[in-house]
Amino acid sequence: NDGITYETIYERIDAPSIWGATRNQTARIDLPSASNPYKFIRYDVTRTGGSNHALSEIEYFGEVGSLAPLEVIAFSYDKETKQISLTWNSRNNQTYSVFTSTDLFDFETDINDSIESQGETTAFNFTNLSPEIEKLFFRRAVENE
Repeated sequence: NDGITYETIYERIDAPSIWGATRNQTARIDLPSASNPYKFIRYDVTRTGGSNHALSEIEYFGEVGSLAPLEVIAFSYDKETKQISLTWNSRNNQTYSVFTSTDLFDFETDINDSIESQGETTAFNFTNLSPEIEKLFFRRAVENE
C-alpha cells in the first residue's frame, strides 16, 4: 500500500453487517492470514447496519512477521549438473522473479518471473544455461508487491 494503490487485507461480502442498531459498539476482526507490511490503511465502507455510518475511533493491532531484508541467504552451484540453487527471505502470498547479469548493470535476462513464495524462505533451483560465462550476478525481485 503506497497511499494510492491499496491491497485488500480484509473484506466482508456475504456475512451480515458487524454493526447493530445500538451505539458505542466494538468489533474485532481477525484477518484470515498474515498480510504484507504496509504504511497506509484505507477504511472503506460499502454497507452498514442502518442508513448512517459514523466511526469515532479505529485501532489496528497486529503481530510483526518476518522483517528480515529481502536478500539471498543461500547459494550453491554444482558444476557437474550445472544446477544453481538460490534461497532468499520471502513473505507468504508473494511472487518473485530472478534475473541474471554479467556486469551488475544489465539485469535483462529473465530466468523465471513467476516463482511462488514458499513461506518465510523461498528456494529456487534452475540449470545454468551459460556455463561458459565465468561470473553471473543474480537479482531477485517481488512481482506483486
